[in-house]
Amino acid sequence: MSFIPRYLICTALCACILIAGCSVPGGREPDIISGTTGDLAVHFIDVGQGDSVLLQFRDKTMLIDAGERGMGGRVVTYLENLGVERLDVVVATHAHSDHIGGLATVISAFPVGRFVDAGQAHPTATYENLLVLVEEKGIPYTAAVRGQTIALDPDLDIRVLNPAAQPLGDVNEDSVVLKATYGDISYLFTGDAGKPAEESMAKAGLDLDADVLKVGHHASRYASSAEFLSAVSPAVSVILVGEGNDYGHPHEEAIERLEAAGSRIYRTDRDGNVVVTTDGQKIAVTAGGAPAATVTVTQTTS
Repeated sequence: MSFIPRYLICTALCACILIAGCSVPGGREPDIISGTTGDLAVHFIDVGQGDSVLLQFRDKTMLIDAGERGMGGRVVTYLENLGVERLDVVVATHAHSDHIGGLATVISAFPVGRFVDAGQAHPTATYENLLVLVEEKGIPYTAAVRGQTIALDPDLDIRVLNPAAQPLGDVNEDSVVLKATYGDISYLFTGDAGKPAEESMAKAGLDLDADVLKVGHHASRYASSAEFLSAVSPAVSVILVGEGNDYGHPHEEAIERLEAAGSRIYRTDRDGNVVVTTDGQKIAVTAGGAPAATVTVTQTTS
């Protein structure tokens, strides 16, 4: 049964989840090859200036964020068009409205198996109302902490890399950061985490290496540092960003760092919905409704 501490409904949250422990070898060198399909499909949904990502693994689903309040209906329609009938896990990376605003609409439209968020104190009506809805629907609640895992399927490792047990004290920097690994392929979902969170994860000795990166904070100037991108070494990077937004996202410096890292960049403001599918060995990218590229990931030994 769901239990959300009352002080969180009024101002914030607490912490707990499942378990830990895994790493993926580095030394990846991507080559462009012909297409592939696989058990894991990750949908980076175009919700304008906001985030929404759906993971489909066999018959399981996990939604990360749902954009602004007005984008909730768009996310619901997208899921319905895919034939989604249930969300096994819903993750709110942090309490800003461009990430959680649409979640109430989504949670009202689908049965939800578990709700996960960052355990942050953030006294806004949008956040408080979302917590109330989660409790009213009896959805089991978990606050994410580094080192835990989310049990979606035994063959899919989903690990919490952020926030740390001692949070940094900033809503963006304490975003839930997840690493999902299937076979030899990993995806890194960074919410709005910036350089302080990146440094915290690196200092903790976490395995940040990933083939697909959901670029942090809409590719702001103060996220995706060169050091972080060197550790991640993404073959594909996806920027969730709105066209003509007022924040200057994506920042040209962030784009330059991604290009210097040798990553293939996709942007929802130009490419629309982006889907990255894997069979555990190769990744196929579809953008704007047409196959854009397929990447195979070769592992080298040192």
